Amino acid sequence: MKVGDRVPIAGVAWQPHIGVKAVQVKVGSAGWQDAELADSVSSDTWRQWVYRWTAVAGQHEVQVRAVSAEGEVQTSVQRPPAPNGASGWHGVTISAS
Repeated sequence: MKVGDRVPIAGVAWQPHIGVKAVQVKVGSAGWQDAELADSVSSDTWRQWVYRWTAVAGQHEVQVRAVSAEGEVQTSVQRPPAPNGASGWHGVTISAS
C-alpha cells in the first residue's frame, strides 16, 4: 500500500450468547480506536466490522480486540478454543511506502 492510501482493515467478531457491542483496532503505538460495526441479527451471530486507516510510512503492527455486549474487553492472553473458547487479540503486520 502507498502512504496516504485509505485502507480498510476489517473482520468479524463473535461472543456467543452475549453479542459484541464494539470492536477496537490499534495500529502501531497509537491508542485503541473504535471500528464501525454492521447491524447484528442476534447475540449469537458474527458481527462484521471495519476500521478505515490512513497509511503512513513504515511497518505497523495491527491488533484487534472485541468488547462484549456486557462490556467485557477481550483479553490479550492467548488461549485455545477448548474448553471455554479462544481468547487473545488478533494481530498482523502491515507496511506502507
